[in-house]
Amino acid sequence: MGLDLHDLIHCTSDGLCLSKMACLAWQTSYDGKSRISKDQFFKHRDGHVFPVSMKTEPMLENGEQRGTVITFYDLSRELAFDELQREKKEIDLELQLAVKLQESLSMQQRKWKLFEDVGAVSVPYRALNGDFYSIVPQGDLLMMAIADISGKGVPAAIQKSMMVYALEDFNSRYEEPHDVLTSMNSFVHDYTSDYSFVTLTMANYNKSSRLFSYSTGGHEPIIWYKAGIDEFINLHTRNPALGIMADSIYTTHSVELEPNDLIILYTDGVTECKEDDASDGIDLLHRAVMKADLSLPGELLAKQVLERVNELRPSDIHDDQTILILKA
Repeated sequence: MGLDLHDLIHCTSDGLCLSKMACLAWQTSYDGKSRISKDQFFKHRDGHVFPVSMKTEPMLENGEQRGTVITFYDLSRELAFDELQREKKEIDLELQLAVKLQESLSMQQRKWKLFEDVGAVSVPYRALNGDFYSIVPQGDLLMMAIADISGKGVPAAIQKSMMVYALEDFNSRYEEPHDVLTSMNSFVHDYTSDYSFVTLTMANYNKSSRLFSYSTGGHEPIIWYKAGIDEFINLHTRNPALGIMADSIYTTHSVELEPNDLIILYTDGVTECKEDDASDGIDLLHRAVMKADLSLPGELLAKQVLERVNELRPSDIHDDQTILILKA
């Protein structure tokens, strides 16, 4: 009792007592004019300052001013919501830029569209895609890669762009898949986050000799469909994922394909099942291949196989999906 309410609660944004000349209530008491402002601050009894919308009106009796009525509204939640909206707009803009970056990278990887014997499709779970693939013809060799980057969102998109350019550089230097993987592993280890890693399969196919050479770095096994005997075989080299150890060793294995054989590279989003049983997921992919029209060109076949996978899938999709198919 007996304390000046203005001195107790009305303050500047940094908590200092507001001068009475700047106080709306004092001004209204002085000239009898109503005022409203959303740029006022009060101090809570625990000391913290909060923004308010404040309105002052003269209290009249028989035409004479007897006092001032003050109403205020705490703007803390409203301003916090506005800040969240602003941050969301910034994030949306970053996502749009990242999506455009990924689209431009995808366009650069489509030099192989002139070839009917290879095709790929990649479908992101959300706006940004953590998977990527590369198909680059070099003379008689067709260089292929498929990868899955750990993490999501803009950081993964940035890492993906770095990986695509690094892979293009190493592809031009090396022919053997394990040499490319060794260089990519050093790159991921040295230039990306300590908490991220990449699974990557690198392969090449010699169209003259039908020799398919491959090296897998922590990635899903390659599926080899042997058309002559109607059989599926898993191919892998059991090498570690990229970025975990700087001195990881990678090896290359080779198989000779027969006419009409298929090589299928894919990310784990394709074979992911609700039961978390990888063997069930691979069986799902086998059945999808058998339900597809194998006479289709590579790109159309890849799209159809992915469609068949999702038709047969017993659960919803919760990951990016990428599949690459080579026809011998």
